[in-house]
Amino acid sequence: MRMISLSDSQLEIIIREAESMADDSCQDFLGRVAAILQIRGQINDNEVSLAVLQALRGLIHSSDVWKSWKRNLSPMSEDEEPATLDRVQIVKRDFRRTIESYSDF
Repeated sequence: MRMISLSDSQLEIIIREAESMADDSCQDFLGRVAAILQIRGQINDNEVSLAVLQALRGLIHSSDVWKSWKRNLSPMSEDEEPATLDRVQIVKRDFRRTIESYSDF
């Protein structure tokens, strides 16, 4: 594994995301960021931001909640939404429903 050098501002980008995570998620996140940055050439703030986003996406996609959501994602009936509904609209709809279900607590 090659050593990477980051500026204070680049470390801040990573820390800002990592500090609110549970220890196990934080370690996974930092490992993902490091792995992504290892394959980059020049590392600038934009590259670090992209690595952070990719690592977060990887964490989300490997989570049990995401896997459950993907399993439960079923085609909508014609009563519910138009048949031409695209993937973005489905995600927005499901996100709104999830937020609404949490507001009941």
